[in-house]
Amino acid sequence: MWRGVAIASALVMAGGCGSDPTPRTISVPKPVEWVADGAPDIVVGGPQGGAGQFAVECGFDHAAPDDPIVHASHPGFSHLHQFFGAVGVDADTSNEQLMDSATTCDQQLDRAAYWSQTLVSHGESLTAHRMIAYYRAGPGIDPTAVEAFPPGFMMVAGDAGAADVQPVEVVSWSCGATLDRATLPMDCSASGTLRLNVVFPDCWDGSLMVAIPGRRHVAYSSDGQCPVGYDVSIPQVHLAFDFPAVDPADLALSSGDIITAHADFWNGWDPVKFEREVRHCINRDLACSVVS
Repeated sequence: MWRGVAIASALVMAGGCGSDPTPRTISVPKPVEWVADGAPDIVVGGPQGGAGQFAVECGFDHAAPDDPIVHASHPGFSHLHQFFGAVGVDADTSNEQLMDSATTCDQQLDRAAYWSQTLVSHGESLTAHRMIAYYRAGPGIDPTAVEAFPPGFMMVAGDAGAADVQPVEVVSWSCGATLDRATLPMDCSASGTLRLNVVFPDCWDGSLMVAIPGRRHVAYSSDGQCPVGYDVSIPQVHLAFDFPAVDPADLALSSGDIITAHADFWNGWDPVKFEREVRHCINRDLACSVVS
């Protein structure tokens, strides 16, 4: 059951970046911990496995220099983003318009908006040919405690202003659906797909629909517990953007350096359908509608 929520339109404060400047590759057969000075513990990532989850595949809709969260009502103020899910979303889209939109997702009741920066290869902007959204309980979180977030809920993961490589548990690259994750893109010519993975926080303060300056509204769980002040366990959203397997040398993002990867989520799901998926799949710890 949703708590009372306060709707706020404000700049979203993105997550922090990692502390290790050395590119690294890890295999993640189980959840991995990452701790940074001055930041909360983060335990995210790990294979989908048979854990309670549901997944949706969405096609590309359009690219535009808009950001309905960070630059709401200011069209053209953002770097170039690629949009998936809800059709025609821009800086001026309202929550009512989002809920009534068409969708590029295979699940027609998923009218959420998903977006991220584009990949730049040798000066050419490349968009992902598909995006897959995985919804699950955070690692170690009791799946029966997970609650559906309300319509209109917004959040950002990753850091568009990162000055260093980000933690691989939050932002990572892989060759398709392989469990080998890296902080930087790699040669995926053998698989044909370079995948960007972005994992969102799984704990909510139960009040704000979006962060406001000086106050974030979501946080990552640690050791199966949400931090104080973020007591509502929500589905952890993992977005996977599949690009062509391009030469990993000299890659950049429309947001800047390749280390500035991030993604945005705006909930436009049919509320009855979304609550049913959370209840039937995540709460019962069943894997539903999983795609590779």
